Amino acid sequence: MHDMVVPADRLRMNDDGKFVIEDAPIPNRLADRIGADAGGTATLPYEGMKLFHSHLASKLPLPAFKRTYDHMRDDEPKLAADVVNTYLQKDDRRFLVRTFRPEDEDGGRGLMRALLSDSYRVIQNRDVLLSAAKAVRDAGLEPDVRCSLTQGNMYAEFTLRNHPVDVSDIFGQYDPTKGEGCAPGFLIRNSEVGQGAFEIRPRVEVMVCSNGMTRKKDALRKIHAGSDLQVGSLEFSDKVRRKAMELAQQQVREAVEYFASEQYVREVAEDLFGDHVEQPVENPQAVMRNARSALGINEEEEDALLDHFYETEKRQVDVPQAVTEWAQEQPDADLQYEVEDTAWGLLNQMDQLDVAPHQEN
Repeated sequence: MHDMVVPADRLRMNDDGKFVIEDAPIPNRLADRIGADAGGTATLPYEGMKLFHSHLASKLPLPAFKRTYDHMRDDEPKLAADVVNTYLQKDDRRFLVRTFRPEDEDGGRGLMRALLSDSYRVIQNRDVLLSAAKAVRDAGLEPDVRCSLTQGNMYAEFTLRNHPVDVSDIFGQYDPTKGEGCAPGFLIRNSEVGQGAFEIRPRVEVMVCSNGMTRKKDALRKIHAGSDLQVGSLEFSDKVRRKAMELAQQQVREAVEYFASEQYVREVAEDLFGDHVEQPVENPQAVMRNARSALGINEEEEDALLDHFYETEKRQVDVPQAVTEWAQEQPDADLQYEVEDTAWGLLNQMDQLDVAPHQEN
């Protein structure tokens, strides 16, 4: 990893769609690999990752260009470079550029991960995980942990499957957990590249099917904002990293104390399931079509959603369970957790979802 604060006019896009940073500072760990003097500067080549291109397009004062940037970059890379460079040369801002150079790429091209504000405070994924692990150990708990990493986000699920909470008395014969209960836990989401705040959300898992329920309204959040950074290579001091880790540990301790309690799990189960466990779905195809549309899922996935739903008892509470089961099969972790966040809200829309075909707009 190599982070640096760069004036906009030192960043240039080449005609082939790749980038260079002029007079880029060279940290000690990179000097030998690229044949440069440590502490000096060099013009370094980079290839922009998908997220970096999105950031760059959003930084330029051209809304129409943002909409056509990817198309222009693929079909007319020289024209795209002319537009980008014209505006970068006139821009007096400084940006935090997050880069990465693979170990096997000595003097070759690095990767640009993100283009961020020079006041962006980086909270490293590694520090978050180490802090969370310590806080959980200190609480004497042994959760199951599942981590996913995308270009934009890290997700870490902590699930206490050895501490299930029985909720069958709430629902009686219609118990959606089949007597196996719900496992308390929480989900940590963090982005090192400007895709959202560091956040801890409660996550309750229905043990019979491993479907997760999250409540965003109870999330603990920390925005990645700080003071302006100075131009040059950016090395995070032990003090800065320690403060970030202390913050993460404190918030995980709060999450464990509150989210893992039996009272909270029962509250979430009753709040999310409500009266929907007894209500049948009258028009399954219409419900899943409308649910797919509400969640922004591609039309091609409608049959797969229906397949999951037909394996259930076809009650209203089974709609979000079928959707989250489908989401677990998807390779895109961002999509998985986005669907899990919103699927349970479908229960509050059943009057609009479960309509006969001739009643649909």
